[in-house]
Amino acid sequence: MRKPRLKPLGYVVVLTLLALPGWLVFNLLDKSRLERMYFDLTNENPYVTRRLQVKAIFDQFSRISARDLPAEFRARTGLKKQILSELFRGKEFYVVKKRDLYRKIAGNNRLMSMVSADNGYKQYSLWSEQSFYVYLDRRVIYLFLDIQDALEQSGHDRDALQIISGYRTPGHNRNVGGKKESRHLAGDALDIMIGDLNRDGRADRADKKLLIPILNRLVGRTGGLGVYGRSVHIDVRGYRARW
Repeated sequence: MRKPRLKPLGYVVVLTLLALPGWLVFNLLDKSRLERMYFDLTNENPYVTRRLQVKAIFDQFSRISARDLPAEFRARTGLKKQILSELFRGKEFYVVKKRDLYRKIAGNNRLMSMVSADNGYKQYSLWSEQSFYVYLDRRVIYLFLDIQDALEQSGHDRDALQIISGYRTPGHNRNVGGKKESRHLAGDALDIMIGDLNRDGRADRADKKLLIPILNRLVGRTGGLGVYGRSVHIDVRGYRARW
């Protein structure tokens, strides 16, 4: 007795079923997420709670003075001589690779969430040796860690704060509608999304209400604090500002 043979449509169905798992992986998990998972599996990438951890991470990166930044990078990102002179005189940018951007730098927040999106890193792979240039004032990261500590000491979820913006180049700041005097241009500001701090199953006004007094106390007279719908802005500008 002859075995029944698959018709052409049957072959299509079988091949589709075989390919489905791979298709789901690459469509449900984007490239960035896959790279992040691989980086965590192949590198030590611990949760960050201490200033010494932050310092040790940044000390691994090489540096370049603002005046020596490549002309192509300065032109593409709008870093004109006046801006470099006003904001970065005597300061150095960190030189990082794509893989460095997956490094946890504050709690579970990664360096990638704090760098300007027009840096050009998205088109490169995890293994690329292409260099990218980032400026971040470590003091604002230390401030974020202090805020997380204060939340934990109050019995709230320290990981319910997510950094969504840090350093911005002039070009990126303009594209997102940032103010010309934005502290993100100086690399000493963070925008933070407020999650379910009190663990009641939702992120709402109650979470923001318990966070604001903590921010006012820790930002103090030497920084800026801006409050928005679901997010807040903090910076270490050197004088008090509120909005």
